[in-house]
Amino acid sequence: MKRLLAAAIAAISILATSCKEDSVLMYNVITFGDLVDGVFITDRGLTYHITSRDCEEFPEEQTRFLIICDVLKKLSDTEYNIRLTSYLAPLVKAPVDNGAIPEEELGDDPFNVGTGWISAGYLNLQGLFYFKQTDGAKHVVNLVREEGPFPDDTLYYRIRHNANGEYPGGEVSMDEMVYGYVYCCFPIADDLPEDKDAMPVKLSWKWLVEGTSEDPYPTAIFTSKDNTLTR
Repeated sequence: MKRLLAAAIAAISILATSCKEDSVLMYNVITFGDLVDGVFITDRGLTYHITSRDCEEFPEEQTRFLIICDVLKKLSDTEYNIRLTSYLAPLVKAPVDNGAIPEEELGDDPFNVGTGWISAGYLNLQGLFYFKQTDGAKHVVNLVREEGPFPDDTLYYRIRHNANGEYPGGEVSMDEMVYGYVYCCFPIADDLPEDKDAMPVKLSWKWLVEGTSEDPYPTAIFTSKDNTLTR
């Protein structure tokens, strides 16, 4: 009987120790944000103090990241300690006016918007495209302000992609290419006129549609539903 009691006490002790060690509030939190003076500020306005990490340091030349982290401790309603487990450095690029870049440099190659949203003054996109599996050409993506005539109550943009020959129907065989994605963040807050507090945003892009034997890789222009940029 004493042995059983001792074993039970030992089991309870082990369980209590395990529970005490696992003090993580939330695992695998995924969020966009900006690194400001060593502190990560999420697009929702939360402050994350990186007290430990399981990955390499952020590159110095960039401040905006998509991170995956474990929330360790709540300091206040808007402030937390986190363990950084992984991060991704998205493409961060200001939009350009139509005509600011020559057409041959802009390109008009297929680029699909998998998902898109506006947060913290950025138009954030998950873009999907084809690229060469080994040492391919440099892909260039731009967000171009479209010219009208359009209603003046909406901001219009177009994604332009220069694949430098790496696209279906281009200079590289499909057998040499794979389908992948990139995250893009375009700061568009300054495009909101001073007399407006919010405006709808419409985005268009060119992507592949079902082909035929005569044209196996046709494309069409797609347009997003309204998303709203607010001050």
